[in-house]
Amino acid sequence: MNKRLFSVGLLIFVSFGFITVARANSVQYGTITFTGDFARLSEYSNPVGYFGDITVTGVTGTFSKFVFVGDMLAMASNALIIGGPGVLDVWSIGGYTFTTSFAFVAGAFPQIAVGGFALSGHEPPDGGGTWSFYLPQPETTGPITINLAYSYDNGHVPDSGSTVFFLSLGLLALTTVRRYTSA
Repeated sequence: MNKRLFSVGLLIFVSFGFITVARANSVQYGTITFTGDFARLSEYSNPVGYFGDITVTGVTGTFSKFVFVGDMLAMASNALIIGGPGVLDVWSIGGYTFTTSFAFVAGAFPQIAVGGFALSGHEPPDGGGTWSFYLPQPETTGPITINLAYSYDNGHVPDSGSTVFFLSLGLLALTTVRRYTSA
C-alpha cells in the first residue's frame, strides 16, 4: 500500500472524530415562581390533591412585562390531575394562558409533580413549557413552590467551524483522487 495514500486515509478517518452536532439555540422566554398551599390526598389518588391560593413570588424574562410579584394564578380547576396527553387544566395570569398537556408524579418522598404546557397570550414563540413542585406528604396540606419555565428554539444553528473543515477535507480528497488517477 502506498504510504501517502495510507496517510490521507488515516487523516480522513481521524477527522470523523471531530464531527460536531448542530442544533438550534434554545432561548429562555421566561420563568415564573409561585408559592401557595396544596392539600394532598392519599398517595395513589387521582386527583392527587387540590391547590389553595397560588401567588407569584418571582418573574424573569418576557413574562416580567405582564406578570408581577403578588399576582394570583387563576385555575380552571384547583385539582391536580395526573395523566396525558390531553388538556388536563388551564391556568392563566397576566394575559397568558398555560394549557397543561401532561402531568405526572415521580420519585420517593418527597415526591415531585411535573407537567408540560402550551403557552398562549401576548404572541409567544412556538416552544415548550414545564412546571414542577414538591408535593407535601399524603393526607396533609403544606406549602409549595411551583417553578414554571418556557423556552423555544430560535432556529439559528451556530457554525462551530466544521463547515470550513469539511470544505478543506473535500478539496483535499478531490486533489488526492485526481493525483492518483492521472498518474
